[in-house]
Amino acid sequence: MCGRNHRGGKTRETVNLDEISLEDFKTWFPARIIQNLNKVVLCGNYGDPIIAADCGHILSYLRSTNPTASLILITNGSARDSAFWRLMAALNVEIHFALDGATAESHQRYRRHTKFEAIIKKCVHVHRGRRRGGLGHAGVSAQ
Repeated sequence: MCGRNHRGGKTRETVNLDEISLEDFKTWFPARIIQNLNKVVLCGNYGDPIIAADCGHILSYLRSTNPTASLILITNGSARDSAFWRLMAALNVEIHFALDGATAESHQRYRRHTKFEAIIKKCVHVHRGRRRGGLGHAGVSAQ
């Protein structure tokens, strides 16, 4: 069950729908903190991190401030264009595509407003981009 809504319907009144901006992130996590991190994981509790307008900018800031930190993005992969995914590969962000279901039919039961085939294409796109850059593979997990 999703904690954001009532049985797949209306969003709960208690859910804060604000998102983190790059400026907020820099205030909360200045360079002196980022430089001491080994790993940063972006994973949404109340939504997918890639929906946030500044997600790419935040990951760019993290990478430029700490070139050796492990950056991990956990997503259902249903949003963003190919430029965003190319940026993720260029920044050496480890992507975990969490698919709800192993087929288009099972995925449709658990996800609204997403296209299984489009997500699979994004997985392949990121995987190929990482391989070309010698960066390994994108992680894919079906749930």
